[in-house]
Amino acid sequence: MGRGNRRGPGRLTASVLLAGLLVTPTACAGGPAADRAAQLAPGGPPAAPEDLLPDEVEGGDPTGPPDPGGPGEEEPEPEPEPTEPPPPPAQGSAEVVETVPLPGIEAPVGPAVLPDGDLLVGSRTTGTIHRVSPDTGDITEVGTVQAVEAGGAGGLLALTADETYVHAYYTTVSDVRIMRFGWDEQRPEGDQLTPGQRVLPGLPDTPGARAGRLFVTPDGDLYAGVGGADGSDGPVGTVMRFAGRGSAVSPETLSSGWETVDGLATDTLGRLWLTGRSEEGEALVVGVGTTDGGAPTGDEVLHRPGDEGSPEAMAYAEGSLWVVTEAGELLRLPLAGTRLHAEPEEFDLPGATTPVGLADGGEGNLWVLDAGPSGEPGGAGDRGRLLRLGIE
Repeated sequence: MGRGNRRGPGRLTASVLLAGLLVTPTACAGGPAADRAAQLAPGGPPAAPEDLLPDEVEGGDPTGPPDPGGPGEEEPEPEPEPTEPPPPPAQGSAEVVETVPLPGIEAPVGPAVLPDGDLLVGSRTTGTIHRVSPDTGDITEVGTVQAVEAGGAGGLLALTADETYVHAYYTTVSDVRIMRFGWDEQRPEGDQLTPGQRVLPGLPDTPGARAGRLFVTPDGDLYAGVGGADGSDGPVGTVMRFAGRGSAVSPETLSSGWETVDGLATDTLGRLWLTGRSEEGEALVVGVGTTDGGAPTGDEVLHRPGDEGSPEAMAYAEGSLWVVTEAGELLRLPLAGTRLHAEPEEFDLPGATTPVGLADGGEGNLWVLDAGPSGEPGGAGDRGRLLRLGIE
């Protein structure tokens, strides 16, 4: 209907006829004015509404649209620049306040905290991902990552998620890979994952490459840490940023030279922190980049000999970085900017035998994923659990 408001020659008003007479001499020179005169002249082609001036459209405003820069238009206020939060107390606390059993989830992996407070927990051996409601204890099946091969210490190695996508890091019969899966909660339980899209396939299946982590920011950027540094220029041993939840063709490399990557987290100003083992075997916590593309800080806030307990996971909450180690301890690293505000603190995790995951639960809470009495393949059975910690 774009040209439905046509006016035939017999219905031209006197004002339009006069306009046609006035523009005819100019139209003789040709060009846009001539075309316009031809439209308005008796017997000429009809004019479409988009070809008319505002006062020629029936019911049109002769003054035209308001000038966007004219009086009455207020300039939008700029977004306030983020500011450095005040440093947390030099001494904090961490106490187990809730335990959520995970029956039927063998060798649990995760957790990934969802916007509504529920958590995703995967099974390393089967590749099945479950949704856990801490409020009710209900566990429902989201779906299974296909082609997971769990020989040895392989299988589903890490996962992260938001309300749209689930990202999985896992081994197959031929490689180690990172894939992105759409997530549709309206589909039947157990069949909510859509076919996967490649983010980073073809990694060599080595012990180091199996030691990796995933992290997605609220803005949707995916960060992946891949262990197994071997001195080459490939993706092993690096921390990478994938824009748009992993849809970028080429990732941005933020850091390299890592034998393992055991945890990734961002602070309130978008600085990216990593915990893992260097090529020399030392356990480190280092600032490796920013979510807005700024230069890495390079600040090191923890340096431990390898025999003092390797890090297993990390999260940022309440102004501090928190790290769980394979020895079952929880470390608190209070930050002032990119430096330590006070000495690291150590807390026990009562009852935790194999802590493998850590996540910020918001509102002064941390979630620790305990795989159970044994970290060996299949050894955890259905004895894994989530521990909610109240922290300061």
